[in-house]
Amino acid sequence: MNESETKWRNLSTIREEAIVTGRVKTISEERQRYYYHRYIYVQELLIQTDSNPIRVKKITPLTKDCKIEPFQAGDDYIFYGQWNEGHFLCNRYMESGARNEIHKSKKEASH
Repeated sequence: MNESETKWRNLSTIREEAIVTGRVKTISEERQRYYYHRYIYVQELLIQTDSNPIRVKKITPLTKDCKIEPFQAGDDYIFYGQWNEGHFLCNRYMESGARNEIHKSKKEASH
């Protein structure tokens, strides 16, 4: 595996330095070219927190066995990740109402 493929596969692995909690207001999803024949799926969520709206991004490398996370507008979530250039990069999340079920990125689930 070369360096660009390693970077592409590791895009969904974000250090968990912070937590964002709130309700999903809007969802924007798109497929983007990352490098030649490698693509990523970017989900950008506008989250209404107790104080102000925050943009949360979930990036998934598009592989043959990837799983796109199904977010729903109006649902409450807890996101784990880090801040990057004015938005929050999400590594994993869980629904606020179902704290027992933690949703992990495909990379974490495969280990």
